[in-house]
Amino acid sequence: MVAVNGPEVSWVANRTRVGGRLRVFGRALAWDDGGCISGVAAPGPVATTVLHFGTGGSAVARAANCYEASFDLPSSVAAGKYPNAVLSTPWGNASFGFDVLPASPPVV
Repeated sequence: MVAVNGPEVSWVANRTRVGGRLRVFGRALAWDDGGCISGVAAPGPVATTVLHFGTGGSAVARAANCYEASFDLPSSVAAGKYPNAVLSTPWGNASFGFDVLPASPPVV
């Protein structure tokens, strides 16, 4: 069975730092009552676009539209590889992987 309106992840800015922002690009990444959120305007918060990763970790999209979504990763996320991340919307799920690098040392 194929989900017609399910999200498709095409590209991920797949490296971020602990506490950083992860950006995901694709199709059908954010929905509201009127359909897929237009990419004409700047992306805004979307509570129904959620990133699931690791063992029970998740983040709600800080900004998303039909073609891109960004997530602020909690500072509690450990550095490492997350090969089985899932972006979920009301229409389905899309799997992908990303890496989290250690936090940058403070500049003195």
